[in-house]
Amino acid sequence: MTRCAGVCLGLAVVLMLGCGGPRIGEEAQSTVGRQLFTHSLDSLDGLDIPAGTARIVEKDGRKALELEGLVLVPDLELEDVGIEVEVFAPAPCYPGIVFRFADLGAFELAYAVPAVSGQSDAIQYDPVFNRSNTWQLHIGPAYQKQATVPTGEWFTLRVDVEGERAAIRVENQPPLVVERLSHGQTSGRMGLWTFRPARFRNLSVTSPRSFEDLSGEHPQAPEGAIDVWWLEGTGTITTEPSGVLNLHRYLTPSDTEVRLVRHFALDEEAALEVTFGYSDELRLSLDGELLFEGTHIFTGFESEEARGWVRPSDNRLVRRTRAGRHTLEAVLRVTEPFGWGLTVTLRGGEIRLLPME
Repeated sequence: MTRCAGVCLGLAVVLMLGCGGPRIGEEAQSTVGRQLFTHSLDSLDGLDIPAGTARIVEKDGRKALELEGLVLVPDLELEDVGIEVEVFAPAPCYPGIVFRFADLGAFELAYAVPAVSGQSDAIQYDPVFNRSNTWQLHIGPAYQKQATVPTGEWFTLRVDVEGERAAIRVENQPPLVVERLSHGQTSGRMGLWTFRPARFRNLSVTSPRSFEDLSGEHPQAPEGAIDVWWLEGTGTITTEPSGVLNLHRYLTPSDTEVRLVRHFALDEEAALEVTFGYSDELRLSLDGELLFEGTHIFTGFESEEARGWVRPSDNRLVRRTRAGRHTLEAVLRVTEPFGWGLTVTLRGGEIRLLPME
């Protein structure tokens, strides 16, 4: 199937997989709830496995797909879509649904986290950029949701996508509604993903269930956040709507250290307040003088701080600063594939961010 108008939900082709192989269905009268693809996941037939390992296991007389990695539905690219699957987490894992997959370096991803059931990040939106997860950069109610996610029991995970919005839910609990997906692609393939083994069965792809009556949080940058940086060797780069700079958007996996610069001016001497969050290693300097050096990585789930999230108010410095032009420099290193980024807010006095040179 080629990528064109014929892969949208208005098309007549419907792929279905029953107890036999794939077969072609008929066009439905309405696109609401229309079945596009099903797979019981009791065999690997009709699935692509571009990364990781997959096998069929049997428990209590029922077969299921045991996965660690990624499987994709072949030959089906869609814009607006609903994807539903049954999930079993035998131990801590991150079972999820992939949508708008372009390649291994660029796809949308949402998953449940049984290990933090009942906590604010039990459902996580985690778009992949340049082969790296970015969940440490996508935090807060715009990208995470509290939910009950069982371990050792089957549960249903569903994602509905319409335009630049998505609704992600576990069972019939209130969904995480993402108001603005981070990737620019408007269509792509879909599939299943997990870090650490999980089991899946009864995959269903349909047209999306409407969630027009639901609303989510819109990401917003703090007042005074730096929204544009100069990246040495690249040029001008911009932050996400949340004010967080996602370096994975601009850099490849071979890049491990960057130098970021932003010039600003104070009209008069002031107590300059610098608040910031980062991942993974940072050296922050003002006019060539080191202000801060530290490491902030994932160390576990015992606290929010241990997760390594990039939050704008995690660090605060106040420095008496003369009037005139100043240079803020950040040298940032990446050491883990969970989110490489930075957010910085400047307050105090009349601060003017100067044009990028």
